[in-house]
Order: sequence, then structure tokens, then C-alpha cells
Amino acid sequence: MFCLPQQKLKNEETLLHTGMITQNENNTQDILKNVFNEIPVILSTRDGKFYLLIKEINEKLNDFIYGSEKKARIYNALSIRQETKVIELCEQHKFTLTYRSQQIEYLKCEVTIIYPQISNPENDMAISLIPWFLLPRQPYPGFVYAYAVKHYMASEVKSLNLSANAAGKVFGIPKLNKSTVLRSIAEMEHLFNISKIEKSLSVKERATQTGEEMIHTAVDILKNCESIEELKKIYGERLKCLPSRKKNTGKISVALSGIPPELLKVIKPGNADCGKSCDSRNRPSRPGGKKNGPVQRTVISYIESHEIINIRQNFIAAFRNIVMDAAITYHRLLM
Repeated sequence: MFCLPQQKLKNEETLLHTGMITQNENNTQDILKNVFNEIPVILSTRDGKFYLLIKEINEKLNDFIYGSEKKARIYNALSIRQETKVIELCEQHKFTLTYRSQQIEYLKCEVTIIYPQISNPENDMAISLIPWFLLPRQPYPGFVYAYAVKHYMASEVKSLNLSANAAGKVFGIPKLNKSTVLRSIAEMEHLFNISKIEKSLSVKERATQTGEEMIHTAVDILKNCESIEELKKIYGERLKCLPSRKKNTGKISVALSGIPPELLKVIKPGNADCGKSCDSRNRPSRPGGKKNGPVQRTVISYIESHEIINIRQNFIAAFRNIVMDAAITYHRLLM
């Protein structure tokens, strides 16, 4: 039995075992097409790597995401049972197993998420098994970006700064910047154009394979696919990016329309456009003898903390279903 990694890792790998397998040529195309129509396998256009989204994640990590777990520094993405299955299958098929890590900021702390990557040394293909909320190489969970974007789209008075503050308050990220919201809107526009998403992504739970079944699926893909190029042929139009980033925020509104509007009401009414106060603290004189005047600072009044917790938990639950729907239907991460 291999020991699961418990020490802090930052973008490092732990090599467990390597080997070769015999390529299974029977019904490869049918197997892969069936896989892509049923499970959340994603070929990321950001880094060209394959990811399989796991909905049934480690219980402690799940509790942390929903805010009921004490903030540990390190969380494993998979349960011990799932990890054991990964190790067994890698030994059986002589695959390479490595552990990767990513840091995220959430609930006013930084934590490290550790997840496995399974590789077939015969064809250099690899699939990472990541928790459904993780965006590779991004500092925040996916639902943070989605909340900020949806808040901006739904607001009568458009303010990137206000939407950044709202998302930061809900998810414990005080330094969330308006530039992050603007960039997220642009990336979602591009994503939805590429994927041709024309309908609302469902907030209702969608039936998926269990975590262990998805692990078996990852192994099936690695056994039956000769190369990434073969997968690109199967994906076809899904991998062709648009030549330019066209402005079309309407698709974002449509795709995220299933999110209940009450989950966006974290700021008290009447504070969005007129909540300013005067900071009367003395300031150093400017060069040339000109005295600095009072500094105007925006004051935002939020709803009560228990209401914010309720909004956070319900939004995360809805977003998880949206992510799985997008991953299964379009095989895309939401950024």
C-alpha cells in the first residue's frame, strides 16, 4: 500500500510507478465517443491538458468549500477509497501516477489542493482528476469568478468594483479586484462563443458516474487512445477557437440564467450608488504647498453574516450543477 501525500506541495510531482501496456485497438472510436458523451472530460485550451472533473470529492475538502471545515493548509481532492482505487489501477495497467498541487485563496486563507494525474507512458497521454470547482492555474475557485460575473450582469447599475466587492464579501476574498471581474467577463464571452452555448446551464443536479467509475473511465481513455491528436479529431469543432473575441455578453446572461436572483442580493438596497462617506483624516501636503482634501471612500452595507453564509452555500450548490452540466454537454471549464 502506498502512503498518500500529506506534506505541503507547491507545483511539484511525486513519481510512484511507471510501465508499459498493450494498446487495445478494438472499438477505440466508439469507446471514446461514448466517454465524451457521458462524463465531464475536458481538454483545456489554456494548457492543452486533459482533466476529469470529480463531483464526489474528499469529505473534508467538501466541508471546507461549504465553510464548515476548519481551515487546514492542505486538502486531498480524492477520498482515501478513491486514492486507493487509483493506485490499484495504475499498478494493474502499469501507468504512471503523480501528484500535483495547486494553491487557492478562499475564506480569507490560502490552502493547497493535491490531486492525482494518471499517465500512460506508452503514448505520453495524461489525465488529471481534479475537484469540480478547481480552475487550473487560477488563484480562486471557479464559483468566485462566476458570482462576480453574474452579479455584474444582473446589476441595474453596472460597477465592476461593486461586483468585485460583493463576490469578495461572499467568498472571503477581500482583495478581489475589478480587473479580475473584467477579465472573467471577457474569458466567459470567448468561451461561450467557442462552445456555442445558447441555452441556460442547468442548476439541477445531473446524474453522473461515481468517483470510482470516473477513475475507471480515465483508465479506459488512456488505454484506448493513441494520442492527443486522436482525441482532437473526435472533438472536432469543439476545439476550434474563434479568430477574434467578439463582444457578446448576452450569451453569459443566457448560460447563467438558472442562478436564482436572490443569491446575488448581498448588498443592502440603496447602497450601490450613493454610499459614500468623507474620510476627514489629515493628509500630508502635496508638493508645491497644496493641501490634500478629504478622501472620498465608498461605504457598502452588506446583509447579515448568517445571510451571506446561506447565499454562499446555495450558490456553490447551484454552481456545482452548472459546472457538471457544462463539462458533460460541452466539455468545457467555465473559464
